[in-house]
Amino acid sequence: MNIFKIAQQNLQHSKAATLLFIKLLEEKDFSIACVQEPYITNEHIPGIPIGWKQFHSKNLQILNYYQEPKNSSNYIRNVG
Repeated sequence: MNIFKIAQQNLQHSKAATLLFIKLLEEKDFSIACVQEPYITNEHIPGIPIGWKQFHSKNLQILNYYQEPKNSSNYIRNVG
């Protein structure tokens, strides 16, 4: 059985909170994260690792990311 770990956090536009949350996502191997009010500079969120799939809205300031499970060949391909 595949287990998806999901995280959610409002980062209140804090650079430190955004970078710390990204680190937590990597360390705890989350599959999906829903983030409100991340820190944004030059129209992107700094610190996002290469390979993460991002779905975000500039005007709503929401980031959703999906990382393929390391132990699965079957995974969600579309969010909707």
